[in-house]
Amino acid sequence: MMNLAQKRILITRPQEQSTEFIEALKSAGAEPVLFPVFEIAPLRDFTNFDSALRAHNEFDWIIFTSVHSVHAFFKRLKRLEISLAEKIKIAVIGSKTARGLETYGRTPDFIPAKYLAEEIIFGLEPVAGKRFLLLQSNLSARTLAEVIQRDGGEVLELVAYQNMPRLPDESALRALQAGVDVITFTSPSSAQNLRAVLEKYNLPTPDALVACIGPVTAKAAREAGFVVSVEAKEHTLDGLFQALNG
Repeated sequence: MMNLAQKRILITRPQEQSTEFIEALKSAGAEPVLFPVFEIAPLRDFTNFDSALRAHNEFDWIIFTSVHSVHAFFKRLKRLEISLAEKIKIAVIGSKTARGLETYGRTPDFIPAKYLAEEIIFGLEPVAGKRFLLLQSNLSARTLAEVIQRDGGEVLELVAYQNMPRLPDESALRALQAGVDVITFTSPSSAQNLRAVLEKYNLPTPDALVACIGPVTAKAAREAGFVVSVEAKEHTLDGLFQALNG
């Protein structure tokens, strides 16, 4: 918790995915510094994706791990002229993902309070003998799939979109070199990619407080050599803002 007035906050997430977070920071008197280190891209090959979508009614649950997976799924359903099976239960990770799902006319059956595999699994029980379609990025960890399998479920891990590294432009590099007070990480890839950028341009690790959206991201940040000082209790951008602003 800190006074954000006049603090320079590094945003490592793409601007279009951070609009509300950026506005909240500005309203608290902070100066967001845009430094996106990854971008979301569609699949290049839809062969496996389309095959899974055509057979999606064979699953008991669909699990969307982000709003990007929701949009990728429904856009492709429309392209293939397939209707979502009504009998399937849907779990989503995060309130933003839930809102994204609702734009397609479906309400999630389960939203975990904490976005950890062991917490998520409770809302999916009974798992044994059930089939799960897990939609995620090319960089997603296998933790949730492994827990489902451990508990006797069958899971198909389906890459729905690509999380690609992104290099900063000159203005972003200058903004970083001018100094920041806080670095925010919203995913493991944001921490890993920032470390790669620092190494590529031979830049020192900024002398700044590091704030992470949740424990999975915090673990990745520490493994990338950052000292994490703030970890959001609610694993959302709003939770991250509250952790910083109180």
